[in-house]
Amino acid sequence: VGVKNVVASMGTALPPEQLQMAAEMGKVPGGRIVLCMDSDEAGQNAVARLSSSSSVLSKSSEINLNELYVATLPNEIKDPSDFVDHAGGGNKAKMSFEEDVLDKAVSWNDWYIERIL
Repeated sequence: VGVKNVVASMGTALPPEQLQMAAEMGKVPGGRIVLCMDSDEAGQNAVARLSSSSSVLSKSSEINLNELYVATLPNEIKDPSDFVDHAGGGNKAKMSFEEDVLDKAVSWNDWYIERIL
């Protein structure tokens, strides 16, 4: 669709190596890591697992929590691919994804606090 600097995971696994690479990419000025997993329970649990004592966050000194964000898909959308289809594909989908999902991403800490409340 044209969104730049994107890495797609297979399933809900988020190995430390993937976040390490994203952290390295995020060191550019204004860089940040935005997690956008599937909107189902498995996808949301994958993001929540980052807080566990054995999480990838605790294993990586490269990841600055101030640069880690979570983007949430609209309720009727299961995954980013469905979003592209729903938005009509092409440049229209790119612009819509940036405006409706990425620009509304919240910090990981805020996302996690809202989830547990």
